[in-house]
Amino acid sequence: VKSIEILCILGVVAVIVNYLVSISFVPAALSLYAELSHVDGSTREGQNLEEDINETGHVSNPVVQQVKMIMSLGLAMVHVHLYMSCLKQKTSLILGNFSSDNFFGLPNMSTEQVVTVTLALIFAAKYIFDNDYVRTRTRTMNGTIPNGTLINGDLKNATVANGHAQNGSVGNGHLQNGAVSNGGYGKMNGEVSAASEVDGITIARKALFHIGEGLQEKVTALVNSATMAAKSATNDNSNLDDDTDEEILKKIESRVVAVHQLEKKLTDLTRAVKIRRMVVEKKLKNGGELNNLPYDSYDYSKVIGSCCENVIGYMPLPVGVAGPLLLDGQIYHVPMATVEGCLVASTNRGCRALASSDGVRSRVLADGMTRGPAVRFPSALQASDLKEWLSDEDNFEGVKKTFDSTSRFARLKKIQCAIAGRLMFLRFQATTGDAMGMNMISKGTERALAYLQDHFPEMEIISISGNYCTDKKAAAINWIEGRGKSVVCEAIIPANVVTKVLKTTVSALVDVNTNKNLVGSAIAGSLGGFNAHAANIVTAVFLATGQDAAQNIGSSQCMTLMEKCGPTQEDLYMSCTMPSVEVGTVGGGTVLPPQAACLEVR
Repeated sequence: VKSIEILCILGVVAVIVNYLVSISFVPAALSLYAELSHVDGSTREGQNLEEDINETGHVSNPVVQQVKMIMSLGLAMVHVHLYMSCLKQKTSLILGNFSSDNFFGLPNMSTEQVVTVTLALIFAAKYIFDNDYVRTRTRTMNGTIPNGTLINGDLKNATVANGHAQNGSVGNGHLQNGAVSNGGYGKMNGEVSAASEVDGITIARKALFHIGEGLQEKVTALVNSATMAAKSATNDNSNLDDDTDEEILKKIESRVVAVHQLEKKLTDLTRAVKIRRMVVEKKLKNGGELNNLPYDSYDYSKVIGSCCENVIGYMPLPVGVAGPLLLDGQIYHVPMATVEGCLVASTNRGCRALASSDGVRSRVLADGMTRGPAVRFPSALQASDLKEWLSDEDNFEGVKKTFDSTSRFARLKKIQCAIAGRLMFLRFQATTGDAMGMNMISKGTERALAYLQDHFPEMEIISISGNYCTDKKAAAINWIEGRGKSVVCEAIIPANVVTKVLKTTVSALVDVNTNKNLVGSAIAGSLGGFNAHAANIVTAVFLATGQDAAQNIGSSQCMTLMEKCGPTQEDLYMSCTMPSVEVGTVGGGTVLPPQAACLEVR
């Protein structure tokens, strides 16, 4: 294991050093060599310039070989020093303090180390003495230099691309006293005549030609390869935009791209849904076409990361409207998304009967979303200590302050405790503004539990939800204590409206409500099911307005009461009490445009 660790350290350090040298020392050395070695053209004759430029074979590159040797020696010193540092447990050898019989730890080298060093030396020798050759890219037409100027790589007339070579100046710099300014190469002479302009241009061109084109191409290829690898390894939203659908499908089949990450890989979310549909269709046994499931012309940016995953389309539901409903002196129309025939029609008839009377009066009795975590103590007595501790007003205020700090809207109202042996269930109840608030209150509860653990370190958190909330399950605690919005509404319907609109009598309605909705539900052991069909209407409204449809379980808990009223006991008094309506007008599915539109229906 120790040997593997040493080899890993050597490898990491080698990569880092090689990288630093390649990005700093090599370019600097090449630039210095080019400036010092290739600018001096005083010994070159004009007749040699054309011969040098017209070379089409391979030319040796001595500067690359020299730089290689310097790099190799430097890297060898680093590697040897690191290797020697790792041998401190066997020898006290350090640079400047070693004996000849223990030189570099060679007597202690194992067989694999000897093989490794030998291979390293062989590769180093090949690396140093294997000359790079570069192919010249400078060609002239018919072996001549027409008129002596450089435009896009050809010598022609009197100007240089992006600059003039007149009166001793090239482009943005002057050819003067051997100086190089703004990328121009100069002659040793103070003035540059028309003939020497060609000489200066040629020298500059040959300098660029001689400085390690092969090395530059290798570095460029390496950088491009690393860039592509990094791009494919990240979740860049646009890294699959240039691929065809077929190419993306092949990547999914080869598990290069996960089908659930298509929205992260493509900026066009509709295209991501389309490709996922193609993947799913291939797996369906019926050969399965999803043509009847629409997916186009939909704003998936509102869905991804909020409402649904692995999206393959959207489900169009028929949306009807019931009303007008006269509620608290205002007129409302009720949107209902359902596939149950007659539901909207029967609801609409009830709205008409209520609107023909004095309408409906309502009141919110309580407001508080709940979350009930489960915790465990070493003993039941310690669990009871926490319950007693929370009953102190100052202690509760500390928990409340911690809870409220997690949100601008969540405000803790009370904590209800229940103990079962050494288990304890805490029902946090808080207002959550206009949101239904499950995520909001869960975040606050988590922070409050951490605060309680600071005071009771022995407390173990089992679950952030211990089913003591209770969420999406029929439960007596919701029916008794309430959850979300607790509401009650009432109305008085004249006898003539009952007869004319509802096609029945007040006595018949009172009788059927008592025997069916009250007695029948009690015989069945119903929890909050003392009504005719509240769940139908609640679910349809929830689907239309972007609520959590699963919460119709608690929200549909309703007790419907009917009795005769009026001076002659001929009219109908009725009321509905719903203690746990879990709704919100922000967050969740309310962000979707169709559901948001239904929320605005009045």
